[in-house]
Amino acid sequence: MAAKKIDRAYLLRGSEEHLIRAARASDDAARVLHQRFADLYRARANGERLVQQD
Repeated sequence: MAAKKIDRAYLLRGSEEHLIRAARASDDAARVLHQRFADLYRARANGERLVQQD
């Protein structure tokens, strides 16, 4: 019984860490996307054309 509780706690901790990593990655992706749009609008305001870089 104790082994099941330990395994369950370990799995819950692992899934919590996974969710935290996923949230951080999502936050980083949103930050990058926001920066790209800011660069695009700034360039358009200055009459420039940006070449898409992947």
